Amino acid sequence: MWAHGQPSPYDDGTGRKGVYGVHPFMLIQGKRKDDFFGLYFRNANAQTLIINHNKIDGTSKLSYITIGGQIEIYFFIHGSPKDIISKYQDVMGAKPRLPPFWSLGWMQSSYKWSTQKQVEDVVQAYKDNNMPLDTIFLDIPYMDGYLDFTVNKTAFPTLPQFIDKLH
Repeated sequence: MWAHGQPSPYDDGTGRKGVYGVHPFMLIQGKRKDDFFGLYFRNANAQTLIINHNKIDGTSKLSYITIGGQIEIYFFIHGSPKDIISKYQDVMGAKPRLPPFWSLGWMQSSYKWSTQKQVEDVVQAYKDNNMPLDTIFLDIPYMDGYLDFTVNKTAFPTLPQFIDKLH
């Protein structure tokens, strides 16, 4: 587990506001079936969690390996799974949000679509075969010279109109 990416203007330099992150959180059932606890490991460096289960006596061993960094381990003890996860979310500073409805449907994307006609044919093929298609993503080939927020007007001549038609 090692989150990395481009430097972010949102990162304040302390590692707490980056746009990328891994959150190795474990929810563990205690000896009593109704008692749980949680572990959360926060570290900006490369890290690996290894769980070894002993099939003979039913115990487990957790190994945490990292190449360095400031290691923070949070323990959330005694509660139901809902209680423990809520405590974890309080530390993270955010509660989950429901995703937009359209994102739960069937999505299609391909780097191979280099023209608007190819994309239109894919959409039509879904329609012709009576298959659902909730979202279609265009990859890099629609861009003008690989530049963000641009459109190759030769390969995608009427993209705004096509998007209006899809809507």
